[in-house]
Amino acid sequence: SNMVMEDLCPVLESQLLPHIRGPESKRKQTWLKMIGEMYAVVEMHVSEGFQALLRENEEQSLQLEKKIRSDFNQILTSKKQLVAKLQESLGEHVRWCCEAQVRPHLESARDRLADPMNAGLEETRRLFSEEVSRVISVVKSTEQSSSSLAEVCSQLQALPYQSAHVQHCYKKTETLEQSLSELEPRFSFTGFRFLIQRAQNIIQQLLEDAVYTFQHLLVSTQPATGLSAEVSQRLDNTQVRVLKKFDSDSTAVWRQFVRDSLLEMFLPYVLKTVEPICKPELPMYEGCLCTDDDDGLIQIESTYNELVLHIVSEEINKAMKETSTQPSYSLYNESMGGLWNNEAQLDIAEDPRTSLAKATIPASPEESPEPASAVGLLTALENSKLSEVQDEWQCLQKDWDVANQALDESKSAE
Repeated sequence: SNMVMEDLCPVLESQLLPHIRGPESKRKQTWLKMIGEMYAVVEMHVSEGFQALLRENEEQSLQLEKKIRSDFNQILTSKKQLVAKLQESLGEHVRWCCEAQVRPHLESARDRLADPMNAGLEETRRLFSEEVSRVISVVKSTEQSSSSLAEVCSQLQALPYQSAHVQHCYKKTETLEQSLSELEPRFSFTGFRFLIQRAQNIIQQLLEDAVYTFQHLLVSTQPATGLSAEVSQRLDNTQVRVLKKFDSDSTAVWRQFVRDSLLEMFLPYVLKTVEPICKPELPMYEGCLCTDDDDGLIQIESTYNELVLHIVSEEINKAMKETSTQPSYSLYNESMGGLWNNEAQLDIAEDPRTSLAKATIPASPEESPEPASAVGLLTALENSKLSEVQDEWQCLQKDWDVANQALDESKSAE
């Protein structure tokens, strides 16, 4: 609705504004009222269309599920064969494009995306911390009790929607367009405004979550006495907890924002670059599909797009791992990951330690790993932890027996 109004406002201004009569203040009020009513009309139409699309999508999904369920195993087998053929013949072209055209620019694009977003999140944290500190200072200076604490903290609810305060956070993200302008001619990416809007939505959502969490923790930990000293201590503790949660959440959304933005920048470019080579060869793989697939449940082009998505995502994940040692988040559904392995199993992902152990199981006794291998170290570490727990449990049992013996002696003495 906002994007529609951005294109509609100049037209309305040129057509309707000259016909509004009266003083300047009255004309301004009339114009704002008209814009508000027009926005309501646009939002109503957009919402109706979106709800209709959701209903249609749900109906088609149910019908498709009925068709797939009966022949699910055959469909999976057919798609695995198709993926293997595409990966064998076309995967090399896609990987070459990623290595030669995308990889040299990934680090630069990552930093250009990360710096403005990080600056916006830091400004958001500073704003929230200052507002909470101001509330705490008001409570401490006026010696407010817990009964009036809700009234003092209620002003925080409007913080995410106060444009004068949050505008400084938004401005930090507006430098995305300028920082990424050098990549536009090469990769033909023009979605800078969309990236800025997404970054600003993330900032507003984080601020809303922080305010809600702060108020929720205050209510859940409210003391029964209501003394001002306890209220002040509770405010300080709540502020520390909420800021820690904000740091954790902002780190996660920052990394996800950079990943998604890199994918939206480079995936269309890779698809367009390899299209003259790969697209003409797709009809050759129709023979890999099962003969009973009359409804077109498996689309060759969609499977090819998934392959390209997987390869580009691998390159982006490598670039993101260099920024931090934290675990990386997958850009695509992890349930699709099994399609890209020849020995993939459609089950829940195993524990990394189990996978490592399976990968290093020797085929013969001669290939047994050395004691200093990763599996040996991991097993030794687990055994040491288990022995520590057992020793501690035995000590607790001894203490418990001694305490029971002392209690029996005291009862007999009485």
